Amino acid sequence: KIIWDILSFLMVLYDIITLPLGVFGYEKLQAAKIADLVACIFWSMDIVFNFFIGFHRADGCIEMRVSQISKRYIRTWFSLDLTIVAADAILLLVDATEAEAVGLVR
Repeated sequence: KIIWDILSFLMVLYDIITLPLGVFGYEKLQAAKIADLVACIFWSMDIVFNFFIGFHRADGCIEMRVSQISKRYIRTWFSLDLTIVAADAILLLVDATEAEAVGLVR
């Protein structure tokens, strides 16, 4: 879990650094496209993992039942996580489709 949290921090840091660079065309670099794909895959995996990561209940015990974890995740962060990851995936697909269309036109 600690390694996953560190990777999550690094992914957020990547987004914080690269979002402003979009003004300068950063997202057109091949390395940026690969990094964006890796980030999208990472966050997609994070959604799945969040259905299995326990949490502290109000009484101080750690809840490890998948049914309770899933209910809590769906009530809290799931809709936001899914919206962001879906938007990211759509943007990646649109970019790939545009690149293929430009290649066909050429």
